[in-house]
Amino acid sequence: MGPKNVLEILQIQSLCDENEWILPILEKHIVGASLQFFFKDVLGFVKVIEKSITKVLAFIENSVRFTKYFYLELHSYYIKKTSSEQLLKDDKLFSAKRAEGYVYSLWSLLPSCCNYTCDTSSNFRVLQSVLCDTLQNQPELRGIVCSSIQVLRIGSFMLQ
Repeated sequence: MGPKNVLEILQIQSLCDENEWILPILEKHIVGASLQFFFKDVLGFVKVIEKSITKVLAFIENSVRFTKYFYLELHSYYIKKTSSEQLLKDDKLFSAKRAEGYVYSLWSLLPSCCNYTCDTSSNFRVLQSVLCDTLQNQPELRGIVCSSIQVLRIGSFMLQ
């Protein structure tokens, strides 16, 4: 059936709290998937989530500057508004941390997608580029990338 078809049947076009339950199931049961699925679908989800993280962090940074401005200009107003602004900032920060967790969970699908993959030879250049970029720029994902390389290596020896 394949992971792409499962996502289509369940009508999952984006990741949110209501459908995050699918990630551990996919991670455990993907075998023989296409690397193309990971590049197009999973990394597509990752890019959308990373854009939202960037927006949230920009909002938090702007609210900190805004709060400092109000503190300098209107000290009494600052005291009244600080608690509500802090709650909003904390909520946005929590959302950003949750989104980072989604990104990590999506990347955790890569070793499963590398398990007896059907299109390694045709997608190896893309895979090489993505993995090298990730190893250099995202240290928190290095374990997943290295595990994926090991799975690919073992799978290629088994097929010989």
